[in-house]
Formats: sequence, C-alpha cells, structure tokens
Amino acid sequence: VEEDPLEEGPVEEGPVEEDTAAAGPWRGAFVSHVTRWIAEVGDALSHLHGHGILHRDVKPANIMIDAALQPRLVDFGLAREVGQGPGTVGMLGTLDYMSPEMVLGGARANDHRGDIYSLGATVYELVTLQRVNQREGFWAALKRSLEVAPVQPRKLVPDLPQDLQTVILHALEVEPRHRYATAGEFADDLRRVLRFERPRARPASLWRRGRHLAAQHRLGLVVVMAVLAIVAVTAALWARDLSRRGDLVRQGKEQILAGRLDEARASLGAALLLGRDEGTEELVRIAKGVFSVPLRGMPPGCLVEVSRLDEVTGVGTELERFTSTGRDAPPLRIGCYRITVAQAGIALAEHLVTVQRDAPRGLDVVLRPTREVLKDMVPIPAGTYSLGYERGAKEDRTPLDLEPRRVDLAAYYIDRTEVSNADYYEFVRATGARSPWRDAAPPAGDERKPVYGVSWYEATAFAEWAGKRLPTR
Repeated sequence: VEEDPLEEGPVEEGPVEEDTAAAGPWRGAFVSHVTRWIAEVGDALSHLHGHGILHRDVKPANIMIDAALQPRLVDFGLAREVGQGPGTVGMLGTLDYMSPEMVLGGARANDHRGDIYSLGATVYELVTLQRVNQREGFWAALKRSLEVAPVQPRKLVPDLPQDLQTVILHALEVEPRHRYATAGEFADDLRRVLRFERPRARPASLWRRGRHLAAQHRLGLVVVMAVLAIVAVTAALWARDLSRRGDLVRQGKEQILAGRLDEARASLGAALLLGRDEGTEELVRIAKGVFSVPLRGMPPGCLVEVSRLDEVTGVGTELERFTSTGRDAPPLRIGCYRITVAQAGIALAEHLVTVQRDAPRGLDVVLRPTREVLKDMVPIPAGTYSLGYERGAKEDRTPLDLEPRRVDLAAYYIDRTEVSNADYYEFVRATGARSPWRDAAPPAGDERKPVYGVSWYEATAFAEWAGKRLPTR
C-alpha cells in the first residue's frame, strides 16, 4: 500500500500504536487514498475543461478504480462543449451531485464549475459515507440552492483533518464564483493537504454565511438579529474558549508524554477547533507520528531532496524537493529517509535519517566538495541494463533472488574499487567509530586491501561520512 502522510495513525509500521479502535468511517489510509484519487480525477477534469468539454455527471459511480489502483473518470454520455446548448428538455445529470445552478438551469448551468461542485460532492460522500443532501426529490434539491453549505464533514467524522474539510466545503460553495476557479486548483489543494501544507482555500467568512442565511429566510430583520446574536455570543464565549483551548493543549502534551497518542489526537484536535497556531499543529503532527526534522549546518540556497526508503528494497520515493532557507524542518512520519543536500556545482551531502517514536534531534548536514566525493568514482551512463540471474530449480530460490529482467537506469557514479583499509581508517580516526582490526590500525602492508568485518550500519555511516551512499541491488 502506498504510504501517505495524511494517515491519522500509522497502519503499516509495527513500532507505532495502531488506531483500530477509533469509531467512525475516518480511517487515515482510506481517506488519504480517496484524497489522492479525487486529486487525480481533478487533473482529468482540468484536462477536459482546458479543451472546452464539460462532463456534467461526475459522481462516485462514474469513477472506476483499475487493477493498478488508479482512478478512471468514465461515462461521457452527458458531456458537452462549453457554450453548447443542453440539447435535451429538462435537467441533465444525477440530482444528488448536481450544483445549484445545474438544478435551477439556465445559462449559468453551462459552467465548468458545476463539475467542480459535483467532484466536491463526490469526495464529501466518500469521506463521510453520507451524501451532501440527504433529502431526496426535486424540490429538496431546488431549495438547497438557497441554503447554507452542507453539514460540515467534521461534524459527521470528527477525526477528519480541518484542512481537508475546508477544501471540500470550498468546492461546494453555493455561488460558482466562490468555488475553485479550476479543477486543477482543487486537485492542487488536495495534494497540499496530503503533504501537510496549508491549502490555499480558506473557510467561508461570517459575512458570506450571513448572506446565505438571508437568502434562505428572506427576512432582513431576522438576519440582522441573527448576526447580532452571533456577535454577542462570540464575544461572550471567546474568553471561555481561549481558556478551554489552553487546557486542551496542556492535556494533549501530557497525553503525548504518557504515550496515549489516541487521546492526545482527540484533545489537540478539539483545541484546533477553537483556534489554530503553529505550536498546536506541531503537537498534532507528533501525536500522529509526524515530526519536524531540523536541518542544521547548510547555507541558504541549497537544493534539498527528501526521499522515503522502502524498508525491504531500499528504493527511495521522492516526497519533497525545496530550496533551503537556512532554517528548514521538513515534517516526516515515522520511518527511514534519505536527505540529499546539494550546492550547485560546489558541494553535496547525503544522509540517512530514521524517525522513531521519540522526536528526532535533527540532522547536522556535512557538505563535502563535489570534486572530493567523485575523485575515486567512475560514471555509469544512463541506459537499459540486465538485472538478476537464473538460479536453477525454482524450489532452490529464495525471496531475495532477483528474476532476470531488463531495467532502465539513470546515470550514476560508483566507486572504482572497494573501500580500502586506509580509507576506513580515516573514517575511524575522524569519527571515533569502532575499529574492525585487532589493533587500532590496519596491519602493516594491508592498507590498500579491502576492509572487512564491518556491519551494514557501520558501512552506512562510512558512506554518509564520505558524502556517498551504499549501492542498491
């Protein structure tokens, strides 16, 4: 299963407590996959809209998941070009997923933001297991066009991230001009949520909610009295909420220290509902097993790449790439990572970082001149290479054997020779690492022979010290 940073609790890694007892449909792995899928469907809609095509029937039943677990947008029976007339008497589409302007009809119905609303209604149903409009029938859907936005998803699923709720409700705005301008922006915000970044969408303002309320009741006096009541209640409750929020944050800290991460997530989530700040959000990441890893010792302007390593194959999957500002702390979930730092044409560094239950102390980046790192290495050009070998009878094979196949590799460098005793002796003297020889130094005359008696962890530490990394299979 692909690893997603939106997971509320680790579901694959043994050392971390599992969150299987929590109630409700919010399960981190499921919702993170749904979020990724809907983002990809948003890309498909953006492509369609870019070519002047409206789908007009986006709904869960028209999103298929193929054998590779990739979403496919299907059923273009109602698709039309922008500006083209309906061609059919009456409404087109599925009522429960139609935007208000599509229900009301007219010229405004021929707008690509109707597809964005339908996609928002789809992701709303997938993460809450309820439809945007539980009431059925034409008049109920018509009345919905004058009502305030649907029930907030977090009221149905308290564990749902606040930022994901904001993105969903922004796509479900009653007025098209208040929604995402493009499906691509919708998809981009969903991916920002997956990366623990703040989405560009913001919750609807109190003024806009008041306007929706006025349209619903059509009574100006009632609206004025309601707004005044909201202001009065907000002023009266503000001090109480501020005190309550402080109590919840303190309680969350104590629960983290006691290892009760489920309870800590609940306490801190309730605190965020009363107000957001960076300190509380950092505590939430810790309660979720996500930590900020400070990168120290590198100048601004370096290119930083963060890749998560598969525990079995050692293959890295790039998660993030950014330019350093001198005070960087990428958020990382529990696991193993490779962090590469490069000063263009000057120096580079590669480090392995293991994020465990206790928050990491950070990484001291050691930049080595590129010439020094590459002086005893040879370039291997990019190309297609043979990998694996035949091993006789099938029953003689082990799970680690590689089947013969052809692979496409990017260009890379590799040491011309094995690491010598002399090379490893420099590492031992510089770092105080364990000496693999009977004496503190290699035997006389063996300086150029390959070093042996070194564990994988020591070999990894040597490679990192040398500004390199161990080769993969």
